[in-house]
Amino acid sequence: FGAMLAVLLSMLGLLTLGVFAVSQVTELSSLFRIGVDIQTALNNLFPIAVMICAFAFLFFEAAGNLISAVTGFFFCSFGLCYISGCMYPPYALPYSLQVLAGYTPTGIAREYLFGTVTGRSETLPLLLGLTLYTVLFVVLSILVRRRQLSKGEG
Repeated sequence: FGAMLAVLLSMLGLLTLGVFAVSQVTELSSLFRIGVDIQTALNNLFPIAVMICAFAFLFFEAAGNLISAVTGFFFCSFGLCYISGCMYPPYALPYSLQVLAGYTPTGIAREYLFGTVTGRSETLPLLLGLTLYTVLFVVLSILVRRRQLSKGEG
């Protein structure tokens, strides 16, 4: 129950953050003529939110308790965001980390969102990457849960 509540709360937080980001994007779009409306931006945020929720669900299934899950999810997300260029420009990182950033879940999400906002047409491979990570996280969550149930921990 705690894991499901945490996933729902993170989804609510992501949607709130998404609405705030969309409002900023629409203000910027009128200033820079990006041309993204609110509905399109929310549709583009949906696959990212689903992947992040699947990632959170994996953490909450694998952790022993709620405190471990929250702190582990925070530090792992923080590290992934730092490496992938969400909080620090990727060009300032070493080349090996720049290459690695393109394959991380947050790196793919950042590139996908950037591509949809700027109107790049090659976002389909990034959307497939988001889908692959989502499926991977859900399958790993199921495997972890089955293992816990077979050991009598769940």
